[in-house]
Amino acid sequence: MMTPAMGRAERPAELRALGPLAAGSLVAAIAVALAIVVARFWLGLPAEHVKNLARFLLISGGVSLLVTLGAAWLMLHRTRGRLALKLGVVCSIGPIVAAINTYYTADTMLIRQNDFGLLILLLAFSGTVGIAFALALARTLTARIGRLAHAAQRLGSDPAAVRVPEGADEIGQLGRTFNQLAVRLQESDARRNELEEARRMLLAAISHDLRTPLTSLRAVVEALSDGIVQDQQTASRYLVSARQQVRQMETLIEDLFELARLDAGALELHRSATTVATLVDEAVESLRVQAEHAGIQLVVHLAQDLPSISVDGQRIGRVLLNIVGNAIRFTPSGGQISVLAVSERGAVRISVRDTGAGIDDDDLPHVFESFYRGEKSRSRRHGGAGLGLAIARGLVEAHGGRIWADSESGSGTSISFTLPLSETVMATAQSTI
Repeated sequence: MMTPAMGRAERPAELRALGPLAAGSLVAAIAVALAIVVARFWLGLPAEHVKNLARFLLISGGVSLLVTLGAAWLMLHRTRGRLALKLGVVCSIGPIVAAINTYYTADTMLIRQNDFGLLILLLAFSGTVGIAFALALARTLTARIGRLAHAAQRLGSDPAAVRVPEGADEIGQLGRTFNQLAVRLQESDARRNELEEARRMLLAAISHDLRTPLTSLRAVVEALSDGIVQDQQTASRYLVSARQQVRQMETLIEDLFELARLDAGALELHRSATTVATLVDEAVESLRVQAEHAGIQLVVHLAQDLPSISVDGQRIGRVLLNIVGNAIRFTPSGGQISVLAVSERGAVRISVRDTGAGIDDDDLPHVFESFYRGEKSRSRRHGGAGLGLAIARGLVEAHGGRIWADSESGSGTSISFTLPLSETVMATAQSTI
């Protein structure tokens, strides 16, 4: 059903469709002028005959043009039926009108009565040829449009297998646009399938990561409530274990909330001036015990000329905790993790390098995606819901920085990110030079 807005949008298009009328009128006027010149100076017709010819051509040409365009408009816009038939009829109107004009012009001025039979035969032949060509042209156009319509019907079910011929004309350009749309739909379907698979993996990981501490908590609570644990030392050890399990669940839930805030664009940053050394030292020291238990050495290398930065210290600290904690999980005992910070032009770059197994080439482009956990057996072995690097990327980009990963399988991984300096910090640094 056509709405009023659609009707208003179609009116300018109908007005533009009057362009052929103006162009046809101009061509008809030029043709009449040429006919007058030829009749007057080449054929040597009397001036009176030339005037009559001009008058007849103007009236006949104008009426024929209006009749042709009116019939075409009615046939294409106000009738039902196959487009090929309507186009054939429309294209046939021109030869028919031309034949009628030629007949009456010849009858009025040019030929003898005995030649009318031959004239009618020639006009019938030319009209038949014109109509045949018109029908062939219409069938060719509608066949190409039909292929587009058939492809459009299949587009929703299998966009990868749907392609149409392209060309230099308008239908060919439409085919090119259609193919580009099919490619984009194919890429969108592939991306949607990847996200669905990643979401299923994430839900499975979250269910596992929540079930494990809940099971431990239930065992602790039942042991304490049933009086199985009698001595104070054992009860204290059970409570310490329960506290660790609660902290693990809090961390997971906070990660989910943080990721939701990042995806919704609702993250609020509380910036303040701080030093890179403070951020790095706090993150490293909070994870040093965990690294020592895993037999991993933590090393910090900070450049001497590092300026202060205006950041949300808690959020950037979390970025470092996520990256370093991720490196600890994937670095074998006896390995080393290095945290480096250097000053770049207008920014500070912080890198975390480990001596772990590295990341496969297929997984490397996806390590910062929200629901990507990499190779399944590797993920199960090391645990985690795969949210740490996704959150790190969101927090870094919220500060106007960028984050990236460099890795070779078997040669360790380096996660780096930059934090831009504020204009005040940059002006202060330049004034001290």
